[in-house]
Amino acid sequence: MQAIDAATVHRLCAGQVIVDLATSVKELLENSLDAQATHVEVKLKDSGLTSITITDNGHGIDTSSFSTLCRKHWTSKISRFEDLEHVSTFGFRGEALSSLCSVAQVTITTATRDSAPMGTELEYNMSGELTKQTQVARERGTTVRLTQLFAKWPVRHQDLKKNIRREYLRLVSLVEQYAIISDNVRVSLINQTRTGTTTHVRTVVQSDRLTRLLSVIGASLRPHMARIQHESTQDGDVKIDGYISQPIPEAGRSGSDKQYLSVNNRPCDVPHIKRLINETYRAYCPAKYPVFAISITLNAQTIDVNLTPDKRTILIRHEAVVLDALRKALGRVLEPEESVFSVNRVQTQIVAPSETVGGSPVQPQNVAPEHGDNAETGKRTVTVETSVPGVIRCFADDRTEPSRKRTANSVPEPHPVHSKKLKDPPAQPTVSAPRT
Repeated sequence: MQAIDAATVHRLCAGQVIVDLATSVKELLENSLDAQATHVEVKLKDSGLTSITITDNGHGIDTSSFSTLCRKHWTSKISRFEDLEHVSTFGFRGEALSSLCSVAQVTITTATRDSAPMGTELEYNMSGELTKQTQVARERGTTVRLTQLFAKWPVRHQDLKKNIRREYLRLVSLVEQYAIISDNVRVSLINQTRTGTTTHVRTVVQSDRLTRLLSVIGASLRPHMARIQHESTQDGDVKIDGYISQPIPEAGRSGSDKQYLSVNNRPCDVPHIKRLINETYRAYCPAKYPVFAISITLNAQTIDVNLTPDKRTILIRHEAVVLDALRKALGRVLEPEESVFSVNRVQTQIVAPSETVGGSPVQPQNVAPEHGDNAETGKRTVTVETSVPGVIRCFADDRTEPSRKRTANSVPEPHPVHSKKLKDPPAQPTVSAPRT
């Protein structure tokens, strides 16, 4: 038995930290956000095969850290293990830059507030040792450039080239997650190829979380997004906040690709939580998956984020309590409700179901009495149109007159679905419809 040499240990460990294109960008993106940047640009050339460049306007790197910046387990974020209970930064292990040096060629350009507009360009070797230092022009912030990703790892390099489209789509999804949760930060993702330059992600600094989510999933879903909120000390200091699409076919998706979950503002994968959300949603809309961006805030001492090098797998001490709180919050948002609309002097009912044009439902119209009186009955009529699945019948209920006439377009009057809830019937007619 003999000790493994330091260079081999370094490469073995680095291969577990940087496993693909997405984790390469993730580590650098988190560093930019930890540096309190308000603008982070991720720019790839040929989907990352040629180069990856992350530029931010954060506080920069002090000259005293140049020589140790890419050394293994050197960090400014924690000093002892107990600090993990209160860590507020994305990174804390001190191994991202060191691992990147092992799998790619790393060049860093940085400037602090005191040194700008003069900065420093730094080059590091595979072991994370500083090899070259040059003075350059640079505003405050940091730029990290990676080239030849996995070039010295033949199997991974071949797999990256073979599945570059799949790897790039995973990267886009990851950047979307950080763009949604990052308040007061403009995040952009740009890919430059031989056919042109494409921007896949771009958020605005002064925007709320819903606006950032819509910039990712599409503004057309704005009317179909519902706010989900829950906060209670009885549930173990669980706070839930976010948005989820309404359980209707036009708001759902055929896959679960637009689902963003964060715990204590850290994007993560918690299978039990995602399974609960999907199963609850599909109980109301079986054919679709929800679109959601949900943030869960817990006591930092009740979670463990140090399970895997990428820190996306976390352990929650009271997971059953969190699931119960989430189940309550989802129930309040997704369960169908009854809608009752007041209408003036309605005597005759006309139900006009929505028609479809080219397979697409007609947009819902306002429920309101028609202008003018009905020529046949001398009474005003109301037309109810809806494109929302689940509205089976709509009717006018006028308890002020015992008898009613029907027009040729009317349908048999159903039993009022709201008769049990309206203990004191209003004097004026109402139009009632269950909705989802």
